Amino acid sequence: MNWDFDSVHVVRGEKARNRPNLAADTSPAALLSSLQDKVDHGRNVYIACNPTHLFLTL
Repeated sequence: MNWDFDSVHVVRGEKARNRPNLAADTSPAALLSSLQDKVDHGRNVYIACNPTHLFLTL
């Protein structure tokens, strides 16, 4: 495993239950879109959220 990665924690569940577009705003496609200009191309990104975690390459 490549241990050189960036990470993000996406709050869901109890703390975000009143957010009207939670599912759409925290979908993998939405996360990739919002991270594109914040993470260098080709970097591995670990996205921690409940109930699942994602490990993507931008």
